[in-house]
Amino acid sequence: MTAFALNRLAQWQMNQGRLRQAEETFQEVLPLGPTTDRQWLSGEIGLAHLGLGELAYQWNRLAEANQHLQTGCEHIQAGNPLLLPSAYALWAFIMQIQGETDAACDRMTQAVNMARQSNITWMASDITAAQARLALMQGDREMTGRWADTCALDVGDGLGINHLSEYATLARVRTAQGNSTAALDLLGWLLNFVTSLALTWRRLEVLLLQSLAYQAQGDSVQARAVLAQAVALAAPEGAMRLFLDEGKPMAQLLGRVQVADADLANYVARLRHDFVGDDTRQADIHPPPTQPLQPLLDPLSEREIAVLRLLAADLSSPEIAAELTIAVSTVRSHMKNIYSKLGVHSRYEAVLRAQELHLL
Repeated sequence: MTAFALNRLAQWQMNQGRLRQAEETFQEVLPLGPTTDRQWLSGEIGLAHLGLGELAYQWNRLAEANQHLQTGCEHIQAGNPLLLPSAYALWAFIMQIQGETDAACDRMTQAVNMARQSNITWMASDITAAQARLALMQGDREMTGRWADTCALDVGDGLGINHLSEYATLARVRTAQGNSTAALDLLGWLLNFVTSLALTWRRLEVLLLQSLAYQAQGDSVQARAVLAQAVALAAPEGAMRLFLDEGKPMAQLLGRVQVADADLANYVARLRHDFVGDDTRQADIHPPPTQPLQPLLDPLSEREIAVLRLLAADLSSPEIAAELTIAVSTVRSHMKNIYSKLGVHSRYEAVLRAQELHLL
């Protein structure tokens, strides 16, 4: 299969929400050697790197995402510079997450300028919407309000597939403005549209935004029910940033969602753990504890605290055993005691609960 075909297949797989398959397909493009049309191939290799960068971003592997974006931009500058605005926009979001607010704004401005210079109307509109979303993440309601008032989006004109990101951003802005009714009306149209086209990834995004709009409207029951659907849809592929980028409201709602399946519960615990570790909003988005903060009736021992700290560092049981010079069976015994005392069922939940109790 040619590089062109592989990239389009991977993009289709991403739209279908099959992120792991998309990663494998993009990886097949990278080792392809030069052909007689070197410039064209360079653009396709760059596109594959950008796709891998977006996937790494969604899995919250930001250093890896940065590397793919840097390599991808080097290739597409020679092969297909029209891809640069999207790459720069994603780069801006990574900078924002890493706390580089001014650099994020500068990089997004570059993306907007390049998109406008392309004379491709839908691209310029899409990147301008990305700029509005970045402003929303930064709390700039004035800028996002101006964008929402001038973006000229109208469902009555039909939902074009090139404008889905714009409509999603408009829904975010309306919810932030306190107009959750308008947001839900728009999201209802969006959900029907993306479902009819089997765009699973977009459907997941719409469900997340619906859950937040319902929560803002005061319908917590419906908010939790819709979020549970989104969790079930996202968990198999391990998507993270789609949740994390929604900030404090999503962190709070995830703290209240109920899932019966153990794997889904572990996935929710991972999301909540990553919310706590998100450096840009760490002071603002600690999820609420599932029960009031209080000293443990049966306190953790010094050894259990040591094991807990190594769990938080993501060490495996054998690695913890080696670090503490104890048997693996002893580590497992400590973990069992830790889970029991904290009232949790997995290492992710244990770390999160310990952070809530200020044990870490």
